[in-house]
Amino acid sequence: MADNADVVERLIACERTPFTDTDRESLTALSADTLSSMQEAYAEPVKVTPVEEVVPAEEACDSLDNDCNGLPDDGCDCVDGATQACYEGPSGTENVGVCQPGQQTCASGEWPLDCPGQVIPGNESCNGIDDDCNGTADDGNPGGGMACDSGQLGECAAGTTNCGAGAIQCIPNQTPSTEICGNGLDEDCDGQVDNGCCGNIALSAAAAVNPGGGSTPPYAPSSMNNGLGESCNGWAWMNNSQSSAGWATLTWSSAQTVGSMYIDSEHATSPACGVTGRDIKSATVQYQNISNSWVTAGTISNAENYMFTFSSPVQAKAVRLNNVLSSAGNGNTIVFEWYVFATSGCPTPTPN
Repeated sequence: MADNADVVERLIACERTPFTDTDRESLTALSADTLSSMQEAYAEPVKVTPVEEVVPAEEACDSLDNDCNGLPDDGCDCVDGATQACYEGPSGTENVGVCQPGQQTCASGEWPLDCPGQVIPGNESCNGIDDDCNGTADDGNPGGGMACDSGQLGECAAGTTNCGAGAIQCIPNQTPSTEICGNGLDEDCDGQVDNGCCGNIALSAAAAVNPGGGSTPPYAPSSMNNGLGESCNGWAWMNNSQSSAGWATLTWSSAQTVGSMYIDSEHATSPACGVTGRDIKSATVQYQNISNSWVTAGTISNAENYMFTFSSPVQAKAVRLNNVLSSAGNGNTIVFEWYVFATSGCPTPTPN
């Protein structure tokens, strides 16, 4: 055991950890072979690595206790490189419509003042998207209410912008409607003004004739406005040889727009009857307004066929040729056909 004791003392001398008497007795009790192995192991030189001295430093916000006060990252708002969601829009708008949060990244122990990547409410645009993040896309008709050209014709050309289906549309202020004759407008939006207004509205009127004078020559007032032309025994005949001149009248059941009228006193369908044209030396053109008053619109003179145009279309219950006179020696005035139009500018009728 003496040999063992000597080896143990030398092993203890190489160990940096303090040994107790109990440790020394335990080692002495080991076998010679075991102690021999331990002696060889401790015979190797002990390598000591120098350790750099660490002194307290300013906190680096890196999850370490840099200032050695036992508190990692004290005084830091965040750890560098950490991220968090951010949003600066009004409450209740986050993740509504286009609005979405951004992301902040910690740097130098602080969160940035801005919020990169966030989308907050903006002005609503007509794009089918909820730009103001209130839950409704394109509310408030953005871009609407402005004057625009609809691309249509006539009265349908003027329009107003409206936001619909995510795009600005130009909605016509007027939709096509029935043409109102005589106002110079294109209500049916076909590019033509007062088209369809040159129909002979005399066809729907009741005709009457006062031949004038004391004699009663043949006349047929209901025939002068049928648009068919007259034979030898059917026309409006006013006896101008008397001192009291005659008149011819067309009356409608309701007021009509009247812009012009054509009087044919020349053409008969049966010229073989010997009746030739009888010119109108003079006549006063009048219309009965909606107040039932007769209003003078003008005169005609020295004409066998005459297109009379009102200065502007009138609302008339009736029209008449009053105080009709013919030239001396010309005989009685004859009105073979009488056309009435709702507008002016109508083509001259082709006599029947």
